[in-house]
Amino acid sequence: MSKILISIITPNYNGKKFLGPFLDSIRKLNFPKNRIETILVDNNSEDGSVEFTKKKYPWARLIKMDKNTGYAEGCNVGVRNAKGKYIALTNVDITFDKNWAKELFRFIENNKKIALVGAKILNKNEKGKYEIKGYNAPTLMHFNILLKDINKNTIEPFEVFGSVSPFYRKNIIHVPFDPDYFAYAEDTYFSWLVMLMGYKTRIVPKAIAYHEGSGTIKEMKENDFFVFLGERNRLINLLIFFEFKTIIKLLPILFITLVIYNLFDIINLFPRLKSYFWLIFNFKLILKKRRFVQSKRKINDAKIIRLMSSSLFEESLINNFVMRNIIKLLNKFGCLYCKILNLKTLEFYRTQN
Repeated sequence: MSKILISIITPNYNGKKFLGPFLDSIRKLNFPKNRIETILVDNNSEDGSVEFTKKKYPWARLIKMDKNTGYAEGCNVGVRNAKGKYIALTNVDITFDKNWAKELFRFIENNKKIALVGAKILNKNEKGKYEIKGYNAPTLMHFNILLKDINKNTIEPFEVFGSVSPFYRKNIIHVPFDPDYFAYAEDTYFSWLVMLMGYKTRIVPKAIAYHEGSGTIKEMKENDFFVFLGERNRLINLLIFFEFKTIIKLLPILFITLVIYNLFDIINLFPRLKSYFWLIFNFKLILKKRRFVQSKRKINDAKIIRLMSSSLFEESLINNFVMRNIIKLLNKFGCLYCKILNLKTLEFYRTQN
């Protein structure tokens, strides 16, 4: 019996319409079929996903949950049942280029110091075409900005802050995600944890995946719930991963971004306020999570902050002329602030080259 090399794991919740293209693309991968396993963790779907998979794709391993455990725990369940040397965590609304697995496997197999890699992910735009504007880097507050010196035509692997769809060595960690996250920022949690443990990450642009874009979430009506999760989980990450001295340094920037973010998107103010109260009333739980994360620390913040940006927000996302100029000024302030406090972000290292 051939040894499984890659376990592809995806949770599914009422994503039946994506299952066909997703599973078909796995079957077409330019990689030995007997060296890949596909694990579909169904989070108690009500749209016939389970029956459809059993009938049309009996080769996929199906794990049926009795409730919706969310993306985070759905992945964890898949990993606990995986046989592969490498784990690929993905979404059901993704399809793969035929060489996706081959390129990721070849790179990580030949680079023993690399623990986690990611693909070039093309997102579907408003016209129904797949495109990539560039590659993202996180700000210190973990909003995304576009990397200025790595564009969509880059083909050589490069170092980044993890991946939204990680392909990693199974032996580095038992389960990837904190189940309390449910959805959103769990990829940041895992990437940060991997780097905190001293491992390296890379993006491999020759490996390509196509993303529908929040496909399954579009089907849900609890928009406030996902705004709440996104803001709460983002802030949990900041509180449990940074060293205390770094958190103290970042407090003024945190306050500024919270004010600007909520003023600019005031329509979602209520679920964000709910997330802030959750953090206050669950502070003991956050401390528990922090103790666990910090117990894994092998490197200091400086080695991770170098992959983050001093900018506060991505300027290109702002259409309003006045607001865009305000954001530009705030980003310049962020850069100056980091220089004063000796927080050496990616901008510092870019200017040194």
